[in-house]
Amino acid sequence: MIVIEDIQKGKPFTFTDAEVEATMCQFLPFVTVVSDKRRVTVVNRDPVAHDIQGYAYDLAGVDIVLHRPALNSSGTTDIVQLVKGRKVFTMQCGMHPYMQNWGYAIDNPDYAVTDVNGSFALTDFPAGTYHIKAWHPILGTHVQKITVKSNETVSLDLLFEDK
Repeated sequence: MIVIEDIQKGKPFTFTDAEVEATMCQFLPFVTVVSDKRRVTVVNRDPVAHDIQGYAYDLAGVDIVLHRPALNSSGTTDIVQLVKGRKVFTMQCGMHPYMQNWGYAIDNPDYAVTDVNGSFALTDFPAGTYHIKAWHPILGTHVQKITVKSNETVSLDLLFEDK
């Protein structure tokens, strides 16, 4: 997931609610972009029930942010409400702990979810100097400073440090 967090102006931010699908005992997509205080709908496409447990992470520890006893075939919807400053949460099934999904809360339209090759594109933001943040649920965070001139295309390689 890629986001420019310090952008001050630009295109309007219209955010649609997020949807996660339980299918073949996986939560898809693996990384979901959410917005704080917006709805996340989880739909079950499997013939078995799932138990959703959501956790928000920060330096102080872990809190349960949503919990539904069972995800039946009709699905369930909840509001993501993260404590101020938190951006990351994860969801897993209590019955199938290998089922995991990660969410990252954004608050501006300048973000992208990388494809399977790690490629992404961000477009239509004003010229300036920014900090571009790459986040991965296992590798962590990498921040890199970029300067973009008007009508310029910038290519950049983001590399995570070995842990």
